[in-house]
Amino acid sequence: METPKCHIDLIVKFGGSAITDKSKLETLNEESLTRAVELISLCHKQNFTCIVVHGAGSFGHHQAKEFKVNSGWHHIKDGNDIELVKTGFCLTRKSVTMLNHHVVNSLLKHNIPAVGLSVCGGWVTENGEVVKRDIESVTDLIKNGFIPVLHGDCVLDRAKGSNILSGDTIIQTFSEVFIVNRVVFLTSVKGVYDCPPADNSEAKLLHTVKVGNHGNKMSDSGQEHGDILMTNEGTDVTGGMTLKFKTAVDIAKNTAGKTCVFICMIGSEYATDVCLHGENKSVRGNNSGTEIVFVT
Repeated sequence: METPKCHIDLIVKFGGSAITDKSKLETLNEESLTRAVELISLCHKQNFTCIVVHGAGSFGHHQAKEFKVNSGWHHIKDGNDIELVKTGFCLTRKSVTMLNHHVVNSLLKHNIPAVGLSVCGGWVTENGEVVKRDIESVTDLIKNGFIPVLHGDCVLDRAKGSNILSGDTIIQTFSEVFIVNRVVFLTSVKGVYDCPPADNSEAKLLHTVKVGNHGNKMSDSGQEHGDILMTNEGTDVTGGMTLKFKTAVDIAKNTAGKTCVFICMIGSEYATDVCLHGENKSVRGNNSGTEIVFVT
C-alpha cells in the first residue's frame, strides 16, 4: 500500500564533485563537506523537515566504471565475467557506503540527528527506471525527527542485473511521492551556464531558467533556449551535471512549480538564502546561482 504523502521542507543534494576530490580515489573535500553540513545545521535549528542526498564523487565511480556495474550481468554468458561484475557491485557499494559514513559522521558532529540509509535492497530498477522504492523507511525516520541521508548506490535491475541509481534520480522520486517545498543542488560551480565555463571564457551564468509546460527551457527574457551544453567528467557513471540539470527541470515541470528548485555553489550566500528562505536575498555576482522556474 502506498504511503500517504508527507510534507518535506527541504531536500538538499551534496554534489559528489563538491564534497570529494574526484581526481583522487576515495578522497574527501573536507572544507566543502563542512560548509554543506553547517548549512544543514542552520536548517535543522529552524526545525525544517529535511532529507539529505549525496553523490559519490571519487567514492564508487571508479569501481563502477572499471567493472561496468551499470551494464549489469544478464547479457554476459561467461560465468567468470559475471562474477567480475558482481565483485564490482560489492566494491562499489563498499566505497559509497564509506562516503555515507563520512557524511553522517560530519552531520552528527554538528548535533544533527542524521541516519544513513541505503537504497540497495529496498529500491529496484528495470532498464534504469525505478520500479520499486522503499519510501516507508524514509517517512518513518522523518516522522520520528531524524534526517535521512541517502546516496547514489548500486541496486538490482530486473532487466540488466545491476544498475547505478544516482542521487538525482532518488531526489526526483522523492519529489513525486512527497510534497516538497524546495530542492537545492549544492555543486562545485555557481550554477547552470549557457555553455561549459571550463571550455568557454564567454560562458554566462543563467540566474533563471524558465521551464514551460512541455519542458522547454527559456532565458530570463523569455526567449526559448536551445540545448544548454554540458560536459561530464570521465569517471562519472550517473550523468554528472547533465543529469542534475535535467532532474531539476523535470521536478519543476512535474510539480508545476510547486517545488522550488535551485542549483548553486556549496558554501555560497545564495545557498544559505535559498535553503533557509526559499529565495535569493543576496546581491547577484559571486554569490549567484540558478533557479529553475515553471511558467505556464
